Amino acid sequence: FQIGASTASDLIVYTNNTEAMRINSSGNVGIGTASPALAGGGTGLHINATSYPEIKFTNGTTGVGAGDGSLLQSSGNNFSIQNREAGSITFSTSNTERLQINSLGNVNIGRGANHPDVTARLAVFNSGASESYTIRPGTNVANQIDILSYNYGTATYLPVRDIASSWSWFSGDAGERARID
Repeated sequence: FQIGASTASDLIVYTNNTEAMRINSSGNVGIGTASPALAGGGTGLHINATSYPEIKFTNGTTGVGAGDGSLLQSSGNNFSIQNREAGSITFSTSNTERLQINSLGNVNIGRGANHPDVTARLAVFNSGASESYTIRPGTNVANQIDILSYNYGTATYLPVRDIASSWSWFSGDAGERARID
């Protein structure tokens, strides 16, 4: 059983005498458009709608209702990635989790699925002996704060550098060294 054409022509699906979907001769699929256009020049899916085009994912755990599952959605100039369940959204590269947003809205970077921090609003992890983090409000490096953590034996040092490149050290090997209230 086959559906198609033996020539380089488009396959068009109609509902209620209106085109609903098209597979063009290049293999691109268009839903809501007669001319699927892709930025990368490859083969893919183009969805067009007057409002809220989306791709929705559900399974046996999520349910299948309008408020269930996960979706990719466009609204005006905005794009949304949504998990409508009490679960996480993860981003991975090289088959390794790099960033996770959990169901509470907490962000974990570099911690991986096996070591999530479920209490911190933002947790950044580096597996090396020393870690470095930069907080920069905007593009001006003069406004940045550098935070480095060094571990030497049982001692942990937390130096913080401000705009003038002056350092404030907090040592944790023998108890509290400084408190800023």
